[in-house]
Amino acid sequence: MYMGTAIIMDDDRGGGQSRPPRKGGRHVETGSFHRLASRVAPLGVAPPRPVTRVRRVGARAIGEQAQLDPRLSQQCQHLIEVLSRWTPGPLAELNRLVPGRPSGTTFWRAMLAVLPETEGLPEAPERRRTFEQRWGAIIRLAAVSVGLPTEPLGIALARSNLSPVGLKHLLDAQGLGLEMALRQVAAHLANQGRSASLYDCACLLMSDDTDIRQRITREYHFQVGRPPEP
Repeated sequence: MYMGTAIIMDDDRGGGQSRPPRKGGRHVETGSFHRLASRVAPLGVAPPRPVTRVRRVGARAIGEQAQLDPRLSQQCQHLIEVLSRWTPGPLAELNRLVPGRPSGTTFWRAMLAVLPETEGLPEAPERRRTFEQRWGAIIRLAAVSVGLPTEPLGIALARSNLSPVGLKHLLDAQGLGLEMALRQVAAHLANQGRSASLYDCACLLMSDDTDIRQRITREYHFQVGRPPEP
């Protein structure tokens, strides 16, 4: 266990080396969890949350800085369907997208498959850049997860031996720190032949909604409390 990092996998041996995939798994370079510590707050220090004026819409809190598109679930499902028809070469290119700076023909092919033309893009340049960065993270996660069985994020984290402290820091992370944390989690799951719900990951990236984080936390603890599978 890495006591100095925000994301803690109980069965991780560290050393910056990814382990060989389990039977039925897929080898994805996970890198060192120590590198993640520079992007997510160290243990005991939660990153400051931006001051955001929030209005209530039904049971969902939508901040001005991160509004959750009601079509997000369908967009994530459509993205997985599109990428499932791609060959390994373009998928590998998506897997190499630079965090926070998505670019290239392959990225825009995937982006336009989800958002034809400029539909749904914010008009303000800064908001548009943020929007594209978040979708770059979602697309990269989808590329890692194509063809793998999926389960809710909270359950996947529990089955991956993520510690409760690691869960807290994952859900507290924002921006680039959150993107890097989710990339590590997706790679870890892919090496086990599994994936987490792309929609759940997209919700974390696209919204500051506490209800979403509470649901993921609830799923995690319910799964942890269950007896091990035979």
